[in-house]
Amino acid sequence: MKTLVKVVGTSLIISVLSGCIAGDVDGVWRQYSWGIKEERFYYWFLGKDYESYDRCVKAAKYEMSKSASSYTSGPVGCGYSSDSYFSTILNYYLHAERDHMQCVAESYDPDNSRPYVMLLKGYDIPEGQGRCVW
Repeated sequence: MKTLVKVVGTSLIISVLSGCIAGDVDGVWRQYSWGIKEERFYYWFLGKDYESYDRCVKAAKYEMSKSASSYTSGPVGCGYSSDSYFSTILNYYLHAERDHMQCVAESYDPDNSRPYVMLLKGYDIPEGQGRCVW
């Protein structure tokens, strides 16, 4: 019983804090898959953005099931980008396939409206353009 109370209490505190800290968050989910030629994961730049992780993953799996490709294969997943440091880290812990991810990165580009992103493994951040923050 004490364990249940701790779990429920911790979940409630995290929910309240994430809402208070994040506020109105501009965040989206973007699909990724394994690049056969590159031999690493990559985000689908021609894909659309999704507001929820579940919709993003379902759409990615559906797209992969429709046709075979010589460029990409499974597994597929979704990464999150946001204007909120805390929202991105929270979604990283709740949803990310961490064995596909390198870190939560921050872009220094002042024109980037979503500077916090789940960085896929195999990508470098050019010096002076950002850093891994988590």
